[in-house]
Amino acid sequence: MRSPEIIAYEPSYQSQLEAFFREVWQQSRFPFDPEGAHSDLRNIPTQYQVNGGGFWLMCQSDQIVGTVAIRRLAADVAEVKRLNVTADHRGCGFGDRLFQHALAHATTIGYRTIRLDTVRDAGPALHLFQKYGFVEIPRYNDNPAADLFMELRHA
Repeated sequence: MRSPEIIAYEPSYQSQLEAFFREVWQQSRFPFDPEGAHSDLRNIPTQYQVNGGGFWLMCQSDQIVGTVAIRRLAADVAEVKRLNVTADHRGCGFGDRLFQHALAHATTIGYRTIRLDTVRDAGPALHLFQKYGFVEIPRYNDNPAADLFMELRHA
């Protein structure tokens, strides 16, 4: 089996991407809501792929198995969003690869601060964020689903 590859989102992937998120969030306390809470996923080019941002898919055998995004919050501040991996691909290092890809992009663009929001019971994801040096900070947005806010600062 070929190693999965990370590719930039293109609109031709939209229906497959929405099926991916329905699957990923099926067992979540936050079901996929493309008309409401997840409407950003219907506008990826304008929500993520502008101002030094990006949205990437991890694909294996023409299937999306993971995603990650970076979006600009301020001139030198980026935010990691939509880091997800399908349940049957967790524990394979895919989340780590996606996260590294997003961080490398943000650093290359010149973001000095990278933030994210999550939930305290994020389990392995929380360990991943801490592994890369993210530390808890006060709330920086109004995401009602998040209860933990973190950032990484570059000197």
